[in-house]
Amino acid sequence: MSVTFRFPQSGTYAGIFVVAQNGTTEFSSGFNIPSNGAEYTAALQPESSITGGVQASNSSAPPPAITTLTSGSVTVNASNATFTIAGASLTNQTLLAVFCGYGDGSSCVNIGSLTTDANGNGSAVINLVTALGSNNPPGVFLLEQNSPSGGGYIVGFNVP
Repeated sequence: MSVTFRFPQSGTYAGIFVVAQNGTTEFSSGFNIPSNGAEYTAALQPESSITGGVQASNSSAPPPAITTLTSGSVTVNASNATFTIAGASLTNQTLLAVFCGYGDGSSCVNIGSLTTDANGNGSAVINLVTALGSNNPPGVFLLEQNSPSGGGYIVGFNVP
């Protein structure tokens, strides 16, 4: 199956993709646990930069703290998720690694942590089989100050 679509406006988005036919989900973005090799890689974006999708649609939540990030990503490979960030404005802090199924705050699970240094750099490898079991949930990863409502970083993408 091949699907092409165009975003109606520029911005920074977070969430999952679902392709449905006649009300039935045929495909949703995500990954398998365990996987064979590198199966999923997504960029981390400051939550405060999200203009569409998960964070933007939750109007009852307070806006996240403003954060910046030079670069960051989450890669799922075999049974592990590797979080890597560089140049984060959240320096010398332990951030909670969180997974939210379907991007819904009520299904968020703390899966580990990542500690940044004085330059805002950090990395962590988290075993997903231990953290989530062997189900294959679509959802989003976050690095949070105070899960799930503090400012931090969420997987997403930018549309120029």
